Amino acid sequence: MNSLAQIEPVDYLLIGHVTQGCYPTGFSPGGTVSYSGLTARAFGKKVGIVTAAQPICSCLKLEGIPVIRKTSPHKFNFENLTTANGRVQHIRTSPQRSHW
Repeated sequence: MNSLAQIEPVDYLLIGHVTQGCYPTGFSPGGTVSYSGLTARAFGKKVGIVTAAQPICSCLKLEGIPVIRKTSPHKFNFENLTTANGRVQHIRTSPQRSHW
């Protein structure tokens, strides 16, 4: 977890779960916190994130955005499947020992 003394003031603070998208090519950050943080950064805002996640969470891929992370025993993953009837989304919580 980052030390609060190392964090500079931000324009846009996000507090919540950073999820991981499960794709055939691997994992990528997902969820409202990730998407809104990346969007605000693209508009030139200084963004900060406070979340609970595993140390190997894809939130580490949010380059340029400081993340204060409390270690969590769970991951928050989502998987989108395309079916004949449209998209089906599964949101999964898995323990740290899981293969996710």
